[in-house]
Amino acid sequence: ELRCGADGKLVGATYSDHGHVIIGGVFSPQAHDESRGTSPAGLGQPGRVSVDATSGLTFQGEHEYAGECARREANGHDSGMGEIFRRAAAVSPIKPLPVRRLRSS
Repeated sequence: ELRCGADGKLVGATYSDHGHVIIGGVFSPQAHDESRGTSPAGLGQPGRVSVDATSGLTFQGEHEYAGECARREANGHDSGMGEIFRRAAAVSPIKPLPVRRLRSS
């Protein structure tokens, strides 16, 4: 449960190393296990649960929702919690840092 603290910060929220509220974790699956419900890219079936073959983590791939996301965007994000999160995020936008190149040794 979240609530506003006296200092204006969200009490009960998880914060990143740079002080931004973390709403949800993101990871990139290494390999898909076809036998456990994974859809090849481009064949969207919203709600399908896939399994990362390396870690065993279950996930729903973003490509599953591409058609639904395009429809919602075309209609001005007219339903669901997405618009609420978009508005909440706009209160304190994250400004990306410049990309730093690593020197090759």
